[in-house]
Amino acid sequence: MQSIVVSIAGFSVLMLLTLVLTGWLRNISIRNNWFDWPTHRGSHDDPIPNIGGIAMAIVVFSTIIIHVLLGNLTFIQAFVWLFVVSVLGIVGFMDDINGLSTRLRISVHMIVGVVVVYVCGGINQLDLGFKIFEFEYISFLLGLIWVVGFINMYNFMDGINGLAGSQALISALIFALWFHQFGQTGESMILLSIAAVSAGFLYWNVTPARVFMGDSGSTMLGGLFAIVCLKLHNNVQLPIIFPALIFTWFLLDTSVTLTKRFFKGEKFWQAHRQHFYQKLAPTPKDHIKVTGMISLLTLIISLIITVVLFKQ
Repeated sequence: MQSIVVSIAGFSVLMLLTLVLTGWLRNISIRNNWFDWPTHRGSHDDPIPNIGGIAMAIVVFSTIIIHVLLGNLTFIQAFVWLFVVSVLGIVGFMDDINGLSTRLRISVHMIVGVVVVYVCGGINQLDLGFKIFEFEYISFLLGLIWVVGFINMYNFMDGINGLAGSQALISALIFALWFHQFGQTGESMILLSIAAVSAGFLYWNVTPARVFMGDSGSTMLGGLFAIVCLKLHNNVQLPIIFPALIFTWFLLDTSVTLTKRFFKGEKFWQAHRQHFYQKLAPTPKDHIKVTGMISLLTLIISLIITVVLFKQ
């Protein structure tokens, strides 16, 4: 009971810190003219400060450091999380305010992927229940594709108000429970901090959005959830399909949309409005309905998987 009270209190503090810090950074963004400007490929009509991800990164990074200093995490455990938060947060911020070339961004994502897979391990098998596929010799490569793919998938899906933040909140809470059940207390605390900052950010991002998380937030979250999947796969031998199912809509929407664009000969890596969620929410007033629908789907799938995994 005491640990639950402490967790709720910690969650509330981190949520409020993120909320306040996001508001402060929003004012800085406005003064410096750091906006996500409306384009024909976007889903908003007005310039919006896009610095929310930096607030999320600062709070998560600081929280992990505090847990290390308190002895709740070793530096070895914390390293890969800190690396992803700092590198993707900083590079994403630079891209948000100045714009970086696609080649440079992908190069950074590849470096992050190599480090993550080196620390967390790759994907050594795919267990479908009725059939197991072994990937002994390409495990590292598959892990690298997974990490780079997750980073960009989350970035692609951050296109309407509340969607990326809601997915992060639900997913992080579910994964925090999973890590706790598997005895991975340190990772569970990190996931609770990710959930808390997502909740604090959502205050500013629900319709009408006053702040976007930008690439600094979306790519960072993609990298962090890629770590989650690989750690569950390798540390507790959980089939990769289970954590992947939490992102059912994100994975299907991204895969189908990019495949269609590829076969049409389009530059699938560039911004566009062809995702299913974008077609379902053609105007800002539709954002909250679509975000709510996808969030409900994610929650239902998450609860079903959790029951299946931990039923006794």
